[in-house]
Amino acid sequence: MKTDKGRRRPFGCFTRPRSRTICGDLCAISVGALLLVATVSRSFSAPPPPPGREWRLLKTRHMIVHHAGCEAGATLAARAAEDAADRMAAELGCARASGSWTWDDRLHVFIYPSREEFLKATGSPAWAAARARAAAREIALFAGPEGVDGAALAHEVAHVVFREWVGFDGIVPLWLDEGVAAWLEARISGADSAAVRRRCRERWPIERLAAMTSRDLASTDDAARFYAQAADLVGFMISQGGTASFLRFCRQLRSGKAPGDALRFAYPEKFRSIERLDAAWRKSGDASGEDGP
Repeated sequence: MKTDKGRRRPFGCFTRPRSRTICGDLCAISVGALLLVATVSRSFSAPPPPPGREWRLLKTRHMIVHHAGCEAGATLAARAAEDAADRMAAELGCARASGSWTWDDRLHVFIYPSREEFLKATGSPAWAAARARAAAREIALFAGPEGVDGAALAHEVAHVVFREWVGFDGIVPLWLDEGVAAWLEARISGADSAAVRRRCRERWPIERLAAMTSRDLASTDDAARFYAQAADLVGFMISQGGTASFLRFCRQLRSGKAPGDALRFAYPEKFRSIERLDAAWRKSGDASGEDGP
């Protein structure tokens, strides 16, 4: 898919609503479009400011936005992040702890003026649009020609909220962590369902998804398929037992249960093993009549 200017987007798999612009292109914030994102925990310190500049700070009750000079755009970014956290609570039931994200524990959002400066500062893969350090409540992203991508920001906020809710000590597979974030991002951005179906038509076995690490996502195609399929699997699990069963599964992971044991506890009638979940999920794709890739 191409933008209005005819340039091919790095991940043209989701629709892009019109941008809302404040203070010119740098400070526009688009509230749609899903660019694939990478999440890391404890792998980089607070990112440095752009070369030759100093961070300017916008402080709200729950956020500290570090920006390069446009306070109006930073205000919109803070509002988008706040809305994403509220959507996690309303749609999935993962709410921030009462009284959290305040004073010295606020969420930090670092907005770089360009993709190049973002990639250089964070060491992210070339396909990344944003990056989060969940344990430290830090998010880094960039403002492109159409501004900060509100959906990519929502993805990172979902990572922080979900990891705080599920905990950092239990077993949280990468597919689940990324799947929850991509699921929320798609709901906020409005996904191009045809493109998502193409990436999910030939579903990878859950065993393969579960074994994948960030090192397996070097190529754009593999990363795109992984994110789409992880989000699709999360959506399938929610559709089969509602958010109650899905959160019960996540709580079991939080308590230290292995994924298979957590699944048996949360879905005792439907999925008593990873193999049964895998078969049902892949069958749902076969029955949907989707076109192949």
